[in-house]
Amino acid sequence: MNYSILLSGFIMLCVNLDAILQDVISSVEEIKKVMDNNNVIAKESNEKLDDTVEIFKTMLASSQKVINVTNLLKEELVHIVMIKDRLLQAMESVEDISEKAVQNTTEISASTEEQAAGIEDILKFMGNV
Repeated sequence: MNYSILLSGFIMLCVNLDAILQDVISSVEEIKKVMDNNNVIAKESNEKLDDTVEIFKTMLASSQKVINVTNLLKEELVHIVMIKDRLLQAMESVEDISEKAVQNTTEISASTEEQAAGIEDILKFMGNV
């Protein structure tokens, strides 16, 4: 057997295997770089997603506060309308009382004038006596 040919073939095989292994190692290193980069991107995306979730939670809480304030304003408006209605009723009552007072004053004035005329008639009659 010719060991030099066999050794030469074995060396060629080792060189080819070395080249293949170098390619595999290079490919694995490239894949690792891509995976590391993807992990960084995924982490950043996750952080941004967390920020977005927090923003939406804040918006939801703010919206709930706006709803609560709106409901409170609605209740207060109902109370204001009730107060307005009571004031309107009180004003109408004051108007009725004022109209009655005017009527009573007119009646009293007419009665006073009648009494004054009656007293004048009595005084005239007594002056003639």
